[in-house]
Amino acid sequence: MKMKRLATLILPLTLVGCDNKTSDDHIFTLYTSYESKRLHVATFDATPNSLNGSSLDKKWLELFGEDNAKDCNKAASMFQKDLDSKLKATDIKYWCEKGRYRK
Repeated sequence: MKMKRLATLILPLTLVGCDNKTSDDHIFTLYTSYESKRLHVATFDATPNSLNGSSLDKKWLELFGEDNAKDCNKAASMFQKDLDSKLKATDIKYWCEKGRYRK
């Protein structure tokens, strides 16, 4: 009987923990290429810790995603412009990808 009661308490807590996970669609990562290698430069993940996975929060994540994308692309453009002004005809490029850093 005690095991049954314990299971009834643990199962809902486990399911609640699963509901709060969000995707990384609002996160953008800035990369650069150097000597044919893809290198991580920065990750743009501007989101408050108070988001808890409700439907309203998904709209906020979309808005933060738009801001993260703009900031990442602006940084890529600034890095590229600065690099191009110093080194002509270089193979080094900067770009953004949706999601967290991946090798």
